Amino acid sequence: MSDEPVKYLLFTCGDTDYAIPSLLVREIVSGLPVYPVPFVPTWVRGLLNRHGEPFVVLDPEVLFGRDPLKGSTALLLSVPGDQVSLRITDVCEFLTVPEPDLHRISAPDESAVFFLGAVTSSRGDVFVLNIHSILERLAVDVGSS
Repeated sequence: MSDEPVKYLLFTCGDTDYAIPSLLVREIVSGLPVYPVPFVPTWVRGLLNRHGEPFVVLDPEVLFGRDPLKGSTALLLSVPGDQVSLRITDVCEFLTVPEPDLHRISAPDESAVFFLGAVTSSRGDVFVLNIHSILERLAVDVGSS
């Protein structure tokens, strides 16, 4: 672990705040239609088209057992080999945090695998999503659908 600061994008999904490393954010878009895709897990909302490129739209709220998000804002992610996006409610702020200030979390079930930890912001403690674990879960869920 280094002392180098990491910049995070803080955003909301419903009433919950989350963060991801800003290096994973390609673009923030709103108002694009999402086209449903059959035979996928419920947390895969469909595809959106951005400049002729399809992006899979994932809904973190459904993945975590909550109601689907309404609205049309998405974070297009910059993940090599994948065209994915997260359905979100709103963008809050960018936050720079020294890497040692990322608090590790644990849970009695498998849910902790979806988080890198938590950071403290002016909004309180915010869970940092582990995008790679979410994509691994997507590969498993799509493979079994």
